[in-house]
Amino acid sequence: MSVLPRVYILGNSIFANYMAYEIAQVTAQDSIPNIVLLLNDQKKLSRFLDNNSRLTRNDNGKGKQLTKDDSIQFMAACSPPTFASGKPATIENMVLADTGKKNISNLMMKYRASLNASSNILLMNPPVGSIGYLYDKIWKDPESKRERPNMLLGMTRWGDSTIDFMDKRKLYYSLKNEFSVAIPNKCTGKLNLFLGSVPERYNIFDMGLEKSNIDKLYKNPFINLIQETPNVSVQILGYSELMFLRFENLIVNSCIEPLAVLFDCKYIHEITKAAKSEFIIRSLIKEQIKIVSLAYPTLLHLPASHTVFDEDRLYNIVMHYLKAGKRKESILNIQRKELNQTDIRQLTGYFVRLAYQCNTDCRWNMTISWLIESKIQLGKFRALDYHYL
Repeated sequence: MSVLPRVYILGNSIFANYMAYEIAQVTAQDSIPNIVLLLNDQKKLSRFLDNNSRLTRNDNGKGKQLTKDDSIQFMAACSPPTFASGKPATIENMVLADTGKKNISNLMMKYRASLNASSNILLMNPPVGSIGYLYDKIWKDPESKRERPNMLLGMTRWGDSTIDFMDKRKLYYSLKNEFSVAIPNKCTGKLNLFLGSVPERYNIFDMGLEKSNIDKLYKNPFINLIQETPNVSVQILGYSELMFLRFENLIVNSCIEPLAVLFDCKYIHEITKAAKSEFIIRSLIKEQIKIVSLAYPTLLHLPASHTVFDEDRLYNIVMHYLKAGKRKESILNIQRKELNQTDIRQLTGYFVRLAYQCNTDCRWNMTISWLIESKIQLGKFRALDYHYL
């Protein structure tokens, strides 16, 4: 690769710093890589400058002495790029890693003037439903559709969950150090990234179009750059394959995370000890499969759908992770205990929204969502009421 493309990185997910750090380690990069960190505001930019404009790899709690090779200096900004004349400059390549649908939408609106049909936007583990929201709200009318960027979907196996990417200690470390880089907790030291192109009609699945899009991705300089990173293993998939993976992850997480909160589980494997847990999990899965089949009928017409959305198979996957989770906490529980905003609306709450759109029943997912929201509100009330101090 003769000329490295410039990449803009933004978002509050742990993967924003991670992807910036990894792309900066491509052999052809200069000492200050051709990467720009787009930070939230001027205050965060000032803190970054006070930190010598560096991202630092953490030691994962091993007590390792960090050296200058463990930190990299970056360019940074907090506003869209412009020319000297004030005209917006084009952002050709962007990695957006954020866990909130509203945050993603706000960031897209902020940098919309710098995005056009030649831009590539890689969304890292976006909440399910966020791509449809961007298409329907930001690039809805015919004129804006012509300027809509090339949307790419990037997924790790379990998204931002603690289950696969990092243990609890690393989660706290990354949250308390905004300019640190969390390293995957894997023996290989590599992050598996599944990557695909989002079609113009995000809810329609065309296998012929997917094959054409895959061929284009292999020739895309931005994707080629990510493939050259030393610790990211890229696997290019079709859009339907990515959606199968997303819904599998969503269904499994929607059965584990909410029940861990409702049952006050210290570790997720305790769910298996609760009475009627099998019945509840199977009821959730059955209802979720029905909702997906109504919301995405063309996805369910693909040959692999019968295997992917097999009720017994999904139940066995849930039980596998529960039995292996003797020392794993629910990220929803961690958020609840720290009084942070929880992701319940991106779990069972997402199926509730889909069910409303399809005018179908969702009593199990709705009930679980209501119970979680009520429990979290009650916990915040107790934490803030002096009678409980």
